[in-house]
Amino acid sequence: MGKRSKNKQSKNVDTKISAPAKFVSAIKPAEGKLAIVHLLIIVVAVLIGYSNSFHVPFVFDDHANIVDNPIIKDLDNFTSGGKGYQSTPRRFIGYLTFALNYHFGGLDVTGYHIVNLAIHCLNAVLVYLLAALILKTPNVRMAIPEAEGKKGIALLSALLFALHPVQTQAVTYIVQRLASLATLFYLLSVVMYIKARLLTQIPVEGGHRKDTNRSVLVIVYYLSSLFSAILAMSTKEISFTLPLVIALYEIVFVNNSPIRQRALFLIPILMTLIIIPLSIMGADIPLQNILADIGERTRVQTTLPRWDYLLTEMRVITTYIRLLFLPINQNIDYDYQIYHSFFEPAVFLSFIFLVTLMGSAVYIICRSRNQFSISRITAFGVLWFFITMSVESGFIPIVDVIFEHRVYLPSIGACIAISTSAWLVHKKIESKWPPVRNIYGPAIGLAAITLLVATYARNSIWTDKVKLWEDSVSKSPKADGYISLGLAYKEKNEIFAAIEAYGKAIALAPNDSRIYVDLAVAYSKAGHIDKAIEANRKAIFLNPAGFEAYNNLGELHYKKGRIDDALKEYLHAVSLNPDSAQTHNNLGAAYWSQGLFDKAIEHYNIAIKLKPDFADAYNNLGIALGSKGMLDSAIEKFQLAIKLKPDHPSAYANLSIAYKKKGMIRQ
Repeated sequence: MGKRSKNKQSKNVDTKISAPAKFVSAIKPAEGKLAIVHLLIIVVAVLIGYSNSFHVPFVFDDHANIVDNPIIKDLDNFTSGGKGYQSTPRRFIGYLTFALNYHFGGLDVTGYHIVNLAIHCLNAVLVYLLAALILKTPNVRMAIPEAEGKKGIALLSALLFALHPVQTQAVTYIVQRLASLATLFYLLSVVMYIKARLLTQIPVEGGHRKDTNRSVLVIVYYLSSLFSAILAMSTKEISFTLPLVIALYEIVFVNNSPIRQRALFLIPILMTLIIIPLSIMGADIPLQNILADIGERTRVQTTLPRWDYLLTEMRVITTYIRLLFLPINQNIDYDYQIYHSFFEPAVFLSFIFLVTLMGSAVYIICRSRNQFSISRITAFGVLWFFITMSVESGFIPIVDVIFEHRVYLPSIGACIAISTSAWLVHKKIESKWPPVRNIYGPAIGLAAITLLVATYARNSIWTDKVKLWEDSVSKSPKADGYISLGLAYKEKNEIFAAIEAYGKAIALAPNDSRIYVDLAVAYSKAGHIDKAIEANRKAIFLNPAGFEAYNNLGELHYKKGRIDDALKEYLHAVSLNPDSAQTHNNLGAAYWSQGLFDKAIEHYNIAIKLKPDFADAYNNLGIALGSKGMLDSAIEKFQLAIKLKPDHPSAYANLSIAYKKKGMIRQ
């Protein structure tokens, strides 16, 4: 009888953990149909919250990284070792996705937003899986025997992450796909690692064959984790902390594993730590040069001292935490104070708060070392937050001290910690007041709806550039914000509103030459040529090395028919920046006006080489070739201009003229 009971138990264990149907729990870990319902709720909620984001225009850094980036406009750059490899080695995977977007849809923003939203949906699902898998760890199973509790924690974690309005910058701001895509691979790596480790923690009963099947699955999951880690680190530098988070999982949840087995799992993962440093430093650079140059290479577009950056980031991290609990006054471009002393009250109090929070997490883990406590999940989430925040809020200065997309990956730990804490509080209250038993589910629903409405409202601000930057300067009246607002007005042809915005920017930063360059363009569009010339000269006075002002002066002289003066300014501009396609195109136009067709053709070709999708340069090159009687070549260039820009009226007109000159009827 005892033997039969033992066999029956063995059969039950094997059915629960070894049968193929149970291995599908990698996809739906909170077993059964309820898990599928949860995932559907998550995806549908995300789609509703972001349903008004599909036509949000390119903004801010989108222009430099996507709209004006020639690298992404030719897939050969990514498939044949071309510019894509040379120019984006650290973020190759991310820029490859932009190239694919451009290949299939050009600059239609809808396609980019569809991809961004799909990534966010997958991340939300992976957060659900991560929380559910942690809750399947043997130690946690014993601490939370109730299945409903596990499902509730996983669902709330995913919904908090998916619907929180602070995520809008990482999802709706197109170029921040780099953050969300890196997070996708990061999460996938952690999830696959946990899947592999779970299989090693549960005894196998059922013979050699099932032991072999289990071993194969462990290898598959583990290799998937390694491959995902490599993809993450080839997408964005925030992935550097991935091996540390995996090691944290081992410390917190796998405390009964042999040291040799731990080392076997951790060493290959930890070795991926060298990927990002090598890509930053350059693996082909001599070691002494790397060490000499390390200071500048670990600094991003800023001269801010490292100590000042670290002090400021203590306040910034506190702001991120505040945003997670109270997402108000969100901003695309904060005007954040830089701190210089550790003993400034705001810095010192932030330090005390952050150390207390982190110290509490460490204390919980140490205290429950011998007897597992569910609060270890909360501690794990808190430490996840701090570890993943360390790359962009540590000793490596970045030009913008705060950006909301930087909390995207760290917020996963925060959401898991909050969800677990909420469940613990609920269970404690329930033990004293049983009627609250049925409140947990409705509370999750209320939280989700509140966040969904807030996310939808925040996305509505992103739908219009003017609205976005008016919102920004109303909260942070800084010069950069007014410059961006001026550009937004200019794109809408609201020129006088743009001039007013630039005036406010000048009042805040009177020595910023960029403002005068943009103001000059606005004056030119308004027909105030003399004021435009004066603004450009002011820009040159403030920044003699700025080529844009010289180029703009050349354009103004050209409009007035002063070709020699225009040529002089263009030549000065191109001497300062030989890689400006626009200046070479302008030079070509000036030479063509002087009848120097060969010179014009030379500069048009340079412009096209620098910017292969430059439709105006192809059109102008066609005109120059036509002026030399090379009609077949001219027709080819006009056709290329139309292909690149189907609504190019001048190219159509010039093509018709060329056909007529050849005695052809355009088909």
